[in-house]
Amino acid sequence: MLTGGRDEETAVCRADANSAWLASTGDFGASHRYDPVAACAPLGYGGIGDFGGTGASVCGAGGDTNPSCTNPGTEAYSSGAYDPEEDYSCGAPGIICNLVQWECVA
Repeated sequence: MLTGGRDEETAVCRADANSAWLASTGDFGASHRYDPVAACAPLGYGGIGDFGGTGASVCGAGGDTNPSCTNPGTEAYSSGAYDPEEDYSCGAPGIICNLVQWECVA
């Protein structure tokens, strides 16, 4: 369920005045859907940079050892630039799902 652009299973891994790194924390499944634009707007960011999978990690990428919100791993976006018009097979254009992370930009 989308609430404020993201479901309740989202972490802010890093944030500063220019950008933020958000990641899903839920289990694999299309029921975890995210609207990156709507998720970043309340945090004060007007755009989306890159996005990608998490490698089944929270605030990390595949190969990181036990990353977490308090101990972030590698910030990596394997899918490249986000396009709000793209259909990512998650139910609607611009919606991303499953184990994902994305960058909010100012």
